[in-house]
Amino acid sequence: SRAGLGSRAGTGSAWGGSANESARPMTTTRGSGFNSTGGPGLFDPTGQGRSMASGPAPPLQQRGENSPEEQCMEMERQVNALIEESAMLAMQGDNGGALERAKDAGKKERALCKQREQLGLGEQINIDLTYAVHFNLAVQYHRHQLYTEALNTYSLIVRNMQYPQAGRLRVNMGNIYAEQKKYLLAIKMYRTCLLYTSDAADEEDSVALGGRPIL
Repeated sequence: SRAGLGSRAGTGSAWGGSANESARPMTTTRGSGFNSTGGPGLFDPTGQGRSMASGPAPPLQQRGENSPEEQCMEMERQVNALIEESAMLAMQGDNGGALERAKDAGKKERALCKQREQLGLGEQINIDLTYAVHFNLAVQYHRHQLYTEALNTYSLIVRNMQYPQAGRLRVNMGNIYAEQKKYLLAIKMYRTCLLYTSDAADEEDSVALGGRPIL
């Protein structure tokens, strides 16, 4: 009957639940960035708005220009500049100026190494820069026919175990001996260089040359 239908229809709510059920509370939206006042809340899940409200971040602390590390780096740049200037003067035919710049580079590089050791920065010594300084100085000595100085400077390189390929410079030493007509010493240098570079050299020859590996 209609009454029965009406009674049955009245037993449920509009959502299909019982009329006696208490209404479910609405979940809050505050965690999503909205506020309860109904105003246009800012959606800021990362909290950047709060950090902006507190002001800009303090600037990063910069290393002082006169710090020991900066002083050493500046000296290193000066040494490189002197080497380049020496090479340019040599190309222009100014052998005297090239030699003076090479000597200046050597003095400044030694002062740089000493300063780093005093500051406890010995591990930062640039061995490639030391190699470049000595090599350029030896070349300039050779140009001036200062053979003894050139040979001594080359010896500083080839005897340094930090330069495993420096044995190739014995060719330059052999050329100096040849210019002095010391042919036996020149041949000795050339043969020694072959032992450093030859794949056929055996281990005994390597040990006889100071234990360096054959290249």
